[in-house]
Amino acid sequence: MRWIFRAIFAVILVGLLGLGALFVIPSERIARVATDRLSDATAREVTIRGGVRPQLFPALGIRATDVAIGNPDWVAEGPLLEARSLHVGVAWAPLLRGEVQLRTVEAVEPRIVLVRDETGRASWDMGATAEAAPGAAPADNAAQTAEAAPAVADPPAAGGAMRRLGLDLARVEDGAVLFIDRATGRNLSIGEVTAELAMPDPGGPVDVAIALTAGGDEISATARIDPASDFVGGQPATVSAALEWDGGSASFEGRAGLAPEAEGRVEIEATDPGPILALAGAVRPDLPRGLGRDSLALDAVLTYTRDGSLHLRDATVALDGNRFATELDLLPGADRPLLRGNVTADEIRIAAAAPAAPGAPAAPGGGGGSGAGGVPQSAPAATQGWSEAPIDASALHLLDTQLSLTAALIEAGGVTLDHVSARMSSEDGRAVLDVTHAGLFGGSVQGSFVANARGTFSTRVEATLTDLDLHPTVLALTGWERLEGRGSAEVSLLAQGESLAALMRDLAGAGQIELGQGAILGLDIAGMIRNLDPGFRGEGARTVFDSVTAGFTIESGVLENRDLALTAGWGGITGAGTVDIGRQRMDYLVVPGVLRGETGGGIAVPVRIEGPWSDLSYRPDLDALRNQEFSEEIDALENRATEEVRDFLNDELGIQIEEGASREEAIDQLEDALGDRLQQELTDGLRQLFQ
Repeated sequence: MRWIFRAIFAVILVGLLGLGALFVIPSERIARVATDRLSDATAREVTIRGGVRPQLFPALGIRATDVAIGNPDWVAEGPLLEARSLHVGVAWAPLLRGEVQLRTVEAVEPRIVLVRDETGRASWDMGATAEAAPGAAPADNAAQTAEAAPAVADPPAAGGAMRRLGLDLARVEDGAVLFIDRATGRNLSIGEVTAELAMPDPGGPVDVAIALTAGGDEISATARIDPASDFVGGQPATVSAALEWDGGSASFEGRAGLAPEAEGRVEIEATDPGPILALAGAVRPDLPRGLGRDSLALDAVLTYTRDGSLHLRDATVALDGNRFATELDLLPGADRPLLRGNVTADEIRIAAAAPAAPGAPAAPGGGGGSGAGGVPQSAPAATQGWSEAPIDASALHLLDTQLSLTAALIEAGGVTLDHVSARMSSEDGRAVLDVTHAGLFGGSVQGSFVANARGTFSTRVEATLTDLDLHPTVLALTGWERLEGRGSAEVSLLAQGESLAALMRDLAGAGQIELGQGAILGLDIAGMIRNLDPGFRGEGARTVFDSVTAGFTIESGVLENRDLALTAGWGGITGAGTVDIGRQRMDYLVVPGVLRGETGGGIAVPVRIEGPWSDLSYRPDLDALRNQEFSEEIDALENRATEEVRDFLNDELGIQIEEGASREEAIDQLEDALGDRLQQELTDGLRQLFQ
């Protein structure tokens, strides 16, 4: 029983000591020391608006209620921090000597308000500031980005902040953060914030761990800053930081300061950047595979300077397996930031867009329809109309650009470009893509492509396509796979409108197409006409040609062509008509002519192609074909009549109309002869009158 009494006595003794300690703990003094230290560390006024009472558990110290840390005078949204309660723990041994040494500080349910005004002032900027060291002068073009990025400056030492604040642990429990950016009008609210900060030595490192919830996603971050006093005081310090969320991670190793400024290596790997974008107040874009839809990664040397410029050097960006080597600068501007730099890649593969929903427009196919039997219908049905959905070109106003791109291969939407050299520049909502060279379908393309969002959206294309392989070209553009050969083209197009349909109805421009030797597969035009059978296929079922030329103009979405000419050993084809691109209709007349034997003569059958793209009709005029049987007789009669008229005029008027003279020449000679005869008759009549 003796040990029972001893235990009871010990408990009573501890209780008495604790009760006595409550009376000897200098609560007001501890509170004053705590507020002075926090005020010194934050350069803000710290007030305790509630009561202060001592506590033994969980640590010796005090508990203050309704605590606030003030914001600058220009912030009207409330204190920098206000908490329901503040727990302050002190060390036992120094307290027995009459000294107050803070060991722990815990804020319960704090509300933190961070504000940035229109000029860029930040309410959380607590350290002494120095003028930012001037950065490198901006380069005139993207090629200059290879120069070294500006380094983080070492400003004069700032005194005071956190020099005397040493804590084993500072903790935030169940906090909330409100970020207000007056410059952009964006507000961001973060909840369920838990944070811990350990800094036993004021001149040593500080370890920080933060966990929070934003938009239902949990995000955690850890960092070590050494020394913390330099970092908060306005000088760069060594920083090692990591960020993790469900779907990715990021890390930074280097130097950083509160200016803000940073210099070091950054690494990012993510399959879902949505939580971080939400934290930044942005929305994850809907991207195709190949541009970061499923994964993205970044490994780069990053520099962020006090003037707000961001620089990436020795950077590798991976988007869904596509890897880019980049040198980029993001520079602040009066109206918009400027992004400039170089991007180099070996292979860039971008998946085609997902299949359109029923009723959505697809690429026009130019397929066959209700024509006479045997006409091939190899292309898919065309669209039922262009999309009327508004075009959102607001992204063109976000920043200006000066970017150059080189790539060994780019594959997107079924089109493959190789040895690509291009440059994109944009300013105030107008973007220009200049392609200096790109291999395309065995040939090449160069030109400029403009998108202009200054007012009503407009676009312009100036392109030259040289020596393209026709089969993959036409297949990719129209879905039609029955053309072989090589060809070149020049096009100049301009359109304005708020939707794709409006652009197509407004389309204007001109162009020229020249094709070399080739063939139309599945269609034997010569055999069809020789046999008077539109369904005739023949061996191989192909129409071979030597060349095709055509020019066109476009006005208000209607393409007009009057000079289509196809030449071939079997004859040729001429054509003229219109293609209403805006309304997806066609009215075109082609006249294929087939030679009959080596003696000359031929058969020509006009074929009208008309109707909507989704149901084109082909109608050969067989009556015109039969009428050509009499063409030689008609020509003979015309020639005989012409000879008889010429002989009569020569005999009666005494003129000599040469054989083979044109109609105009014959009329001129006839007018001259009649004039001379009339003048002679008048002269003779007057002479007889006055004799």
